[in-house]
Amino acid sequence: MLTPLTWYEPYRELGRLLSGGRRPPARPRNRRSGPDGPPLPLAHVRSVVNALLEVRTGRRSVTHVQGWTGLRLQAQLVVQPPLRIARPQLRGIRGCVVPPSSYEVAATVATATRVYAVAARFDLLDDTWRCTVFDVIAPR
Repeated sequence: MLTPLTWYEPYRELGRLLSGGRRPPARPRNRRSGPDGPPLPLAHVRSVVNALLEVRTGRRSVTHVQGWTGLRLQAQLVVQPPLRIARPQLRGIRGCVVPPSSYEVAATVATATRVYAVAARFDLLDDTWRCTVFDVIAPR
């Protein structure tokens, strides 16, 4: 499970040094989502991202994810050649609300030899959450 990002360690005491020894004001705590929680259940996001990953690796047809994707992403998935990733497994997944009507997701995908990053964006289109951006970022 991924933990929230923290400030880089050497900068932890920098505020006190710059303020002449006084304690700097406390920084606000990170909120993972709004008071009502994320707009999409993370289990649903995980299943959509997993299905899109299967489409990108050639294990599933694009028609299986039509109801979950926007038209532009569907067209991209049809044209793009399948990725050569052997048996990918979706590991960690995180989501972030981007006001007013978007939800961005970052995930990690592991194989036997490599780890890949996945970025996705869900937008509220016609009162339905649809994935409009999906990218598997391969290591160089």
